[in-house]
Amino acid sequence: MPRIDDLVVTYFDPGGPFAGASFDLLGENPPNALTRDDLLATTLLDISWRPLAVRQLLAEGDRIAAALAGIPTNLDLWTANPADLDAATALHHWLDALPGVGPVIASKLLARKRPRLVPIDDTVVRRALTPPDGQFWVTLAGALTDRVLRDQIETLRPAGVTPSPCCACSTSLS
Repeated sequence: MPRIDDLVVTYFDPGGPFAGASFDLLGENPPNALTRDDLLATTLLDISWRPLAVRQLLAEGDRIAAALAGIPTNLDLWTANPADLDAATALHHWLDALPGVGPVIASKLLARKRPRLVPIDDTVVRRALTPPDGQFWVTLAGALTDRVLRDQIETLRPAGVTPSPCCACSTSLS
């Protein structure tokens, strides 16, 4: 069984099979606009976009920009207030309801736009963390208020690797 620190190194290896080193670096990523680069970057996290969802996302650019503008860009999950979490949750629910999107793809897209606030929520993460249903962000935020835990997570990041927005846990936790 591989050790957790070996798995983290593999995840961030730019020549490796995972997206940790490229998800946030691909193309342009303006904080308050959804771009084609954002859609492409999320495909690095092993998802594919349905044509109808892509067309609707691109057509709803103003609506998405307004929603993103209401969510702080440099806010850590564990310091977020209920209003900030509500704003992110509202956008997540809207994205989730688009044809062919769902909660996992919505979380990956939002993690690209608000990496310090919105964690990726997928079956792998749920299997590892097993949060109560509907409480993933709240549960993770609560756990990350523990400075010792954040420091332990931070020590897993390989030397020289800049924070990646692939998970709230892999952003700078200081």
